[in-house]
Amino acid sequence: MLYSTWTSGVKWLFLLFVISLLLLQKCQCSGQVISTFAGVGGTGSSSLGDGGPATLANAGYTTNGSFDIYGNFYFGQDLNAVRVRRVDVFGIITTVAGNGTGGFSGDGGPATDAQIAYPLAKVDGSGNIYVCDYYNYRIRKVDVATGIIHTIAGNGTTTSTGDGGLATNATLIPCDLCIDKIGNVYISDSVREIRKIDTNGVITPVLSYGGHGMCFDRNGDLFLGRGLRVVRVHLTTGVVDTIAGKGGVAYNGDEIPADSANFRVMDIASDNIGNLYIADDFNQRIRMVDTFNIIHTVAGKGVPGFSGDGGPADSAEIFNPEGIAFDGCGNMYIADDNNRRIRKVTMPGRTHITLSAPATAIISDTVTVTASLIYPGYSYTIKWYNKGALFATTSVPYVQYVKTMNVDSITA
Repeated sequence: MLYSTWTSGVKWLFLLFVISLLLLQKCQCSGQVISTFAGVGGTGSSSLGDGGPATLANAGYTTNGSFDIYGNFYFGQDLNAVRVRRVDVFGIITTVAGNGTGGFSGDGGPATDAQIAYPLAKVDGSGNIYVCDYYNYRIRKVDVATGIIHTIAGNGTTTSTGDGGLATNATLIPCDLCIDKIGNVYISDSVREIRKIDTNGVITPVLSYGGHGMCFDRNGDLFLGRGLRVVRVHLTTGVVDTIAGKGGVAYNGDEIPADSANFRVMDIASDNIGNLYIADDFNQRIRMVDTFNIIHTVAGKGVPGFSGDGGPADSAEIFNPEGIAFDGCGNMYIADDNNRRIRKVTMPGRTHITLSAPATAIISDTVTVTASLIYPGYSYTIKWYNKGALFATTSVPYVQYVKTMNVDSITA
């Protein structure tokens, strides 16, 4: 980051720290290594560990989560934990919503003082946190700038009415949500329907049935987990087609067409090259449907338990995987619910980048940021971001930009 200080007669000076990198690269199934990203498996206080390393904290029973554009990871904790927590880019964990006591309270005040119940957490493109507050029959939003929580959908009752009006007056039972690129929020309303909250706060129906697990792919199509199947919803045409699953639950093999496979969906996610991932909680696996519609196991060996950190992900034990998320580098994060951990699956030998730059920079100066690459291959391109916004693409390991007054966060 570029931090600023001001003294009379002295120009603004900025100190550049490299936070993270983003190098898009095709991911393969074999050789992926699993590790623990957050949680020690404990059952004590859900706040234990706040302010310290996420790997030493009690993470409670974990639910699905997501990343913001800066690389911070947000996830929910259910049952006795009832909080939303953040693991920042330095691996430090904090509570961002929920006071640890289940219930409903706190709208209009700090999110950390509020009561929530069985939260699932998603983040929009601006960094605002959306909480699928299942047992309170509401969707709640935490403003990234103020930390204030408020309800954006649901009035606390469950009869599924109110379409065409303000979402805050509607009744719903939200079991999942996802957010499109322009800020519309899509809710899976229990098993009944998919509903959309537009940017004006109006709720409307999209599909007459719902499910568990929702995500958008890079083309803007909505994918929905429907128990034993995954379907794709073309929002512009209304066409729905089955992508994976033949209706059975017991594991029947991999390296087969996805529409002939058995699984049970708890969550789904899409990576940056178009592969679809399924949290198969019945078979204790994470399954991948590749772009040729062939299914593979990428994590979990089908036995419930905890083992395998430091080794191949497909030889590890996981226990009731509830969620999947991806960071900007294509690493996968699993909400390993019954193990009370977030597990990370990464590729050994993946290209690594470290960045360097001048220690200080004056406003309007041209700053050069240099990348050092390990295993770059014969050719490469680097995409450079400032605060999450793409500002250059180079085929050389450096970039220049003109320093402005804004605080910067340069990634590559």
